[in-house]
Amino acid sequence: MVEGVNLVKKHIKPGTVTKEGGIVSIEKPIYVSTVMYYNEKEKKSERVGYKKIDGKKFRISKTSEEILDKKITKK
Repeated sequence: MVEGVNLVKKHIKPGTVTKEGGIVSIEKPIYVSTVMYYNEKEKKSERVGYKKIDGKKFRISKTSEEILDKKITKK
């Protein structure tokens, strides 16, 4: 769940649990495939790819080829 992204309005009837009916905003989950990495330097979203360096697999940005995993630095 991503907070404040997929808000849906739901109509609720008055019943025994809730005395008042009305329209309520509810957060719904989104697919993980629709979430993108946001680059703070370029102020835009980017696609993410994978590259093997020294036998280990790291996430990289597709546009700048920068390593997103901050565990190692690029040699």
